[in-house]
Amino acid sequence: GLGGYQLAEAFGPLEAGWMAGQWDLKARLSGAGGKGSGYAAALLGPAPTASFDGSRLPDGRLLLREFSVAGAGLKLDVTGARSLLGGVMLKGKAAVSNLAAAHAGASGVANLDLTASQGRAGQAWSLGLEAHGDRLAIGYPELDRLLGEKPALRAQGVWQDHRLTLVSAIVNGAALNATGSGALAADGGLGLKLDWSAEGPFHAGPVEVAGKVKGSGTLSGTLSAPRAELAADLAQIDVPRLPLTNGRLTLSFQGKPDGSAGAFTLDAVSDYGPAHARADFRFPEGGIELSDLMVDAGGVKASGALSLRRDMPSAADLKLAIARGALLDAGEVSGAVRISEASGGPRAEVQLAVREARLPGSTVTVANGRIAAAGPLDLVHLGAEIAEHHAGERAGYHGREFQHPHAAQGRDGRALVFVDLDHSG
Repeated sequence: GLGGYQLAEAFGPLEAGWMAGQWDLKARLSGAGGKGSGYAAALLGPAPTASFDGSRLPDGRLLLREFSVAGAGLKLDVTGARSLLGGVMLKGKAAVSNLAAAHAGASGVANLDLTASQGRAGQAWSLGLEAHGDRLAIGYPELDRLLGEKPALRAQGVWQDHRLTLVSAIVNGAALNATGSGALAADGGLGLKLDWSAEGPFHAGPVEVAGKVKGSGTLSGTLSAPRAELAADLAQIDVPRLPLTNGRLTLSFQGKPDGSAGAFTLDAVSDYGPAHARADFRFPEGGIELSDLMVDAGGVKASGALSLRRDMPSAADLKLAIARGALLDAGEVSGAVRISEASGGPRAEVQLAVREARLPGSTVTVANGRIAAAGPLDLVHLGAEIAEHHAGERAGYHGREFQHPHAAQGRDGRALVFVDLDHSG
């Protein structure tokens, strides 16, 4: 097996010979019964073919005269020879396609040019790679926006003593530029550095990061357990009612025993003082899940867990404490919000306590109140008990259910919940 791919059999002629301290090997193989999932299966397919013509020279070097592989989404041709001064040289071309079989939304072709050379026995191999996309899509919308249909990659490296050193790597996309360097040790240890810049806007639900973003990062750990640390400077983050500036985002990617994929922290500045958020995250199919979430920004404190599908909540267990800031001019609102999966779609439950609360720009202060809501996310039953102060008068409000018309029409996506309060003196 190879990355979820299995080949039932491989057959064809194989020739091997030895003369004057040199081993020669030739083979032409055909495969059958290939099956599986992932990129290996998409590239090789059910019946790949391969041919090989090479030698192990008396001084221990490898000479590859011909190597080719053809599969459902791969065409690779490599040729090699010895130079006049005795060095060994390789050059090759590859075309990668059939990407849709590996990941939904992926398409197009990646064309690669490969070079390698070694002067004398014991010396390092010099490696080169150039890759260009043609109507290429990876299948991840935000990454595809950054790379565009014709991304380019150029890389130079050195191989010696079972250690791969990446001298330089440059990626140029439609809205992304990145450079990297580092090494892969013989024991699988990783040590790579990355610098990048990208053009926004970037969207995450109702949050938008505008303008240009730049950052740096490292890739450490091992091939079997890699760890990525990324940091980004964000000039402007547009959060509804709470615009942020001078943001610093750090991302840590590493699988954990609880199934999370990593963690993030965000520190920024708002009109109401410093803003901070952190959470662990994982990426289930079609969304993102946040756990150990903590937010403290603009007078709003939230903690708990949140799951998003198609940029809308599908599950949540949050504790809220809202004080003077972006959402209130005075007072406080506290309580809990829960959204859980149900057979008819997500179901919401809200329990909030209100004390001396006044909305921005309002002259009405809610002295005491309780707000409760329960039901499907697109049709929530709300009840409210509110004591209000307004110009020395006291008033009460009663809630009733309201269904968003998009939900009634059966349109795709989660319906928003609206509350219509009847004034009853």
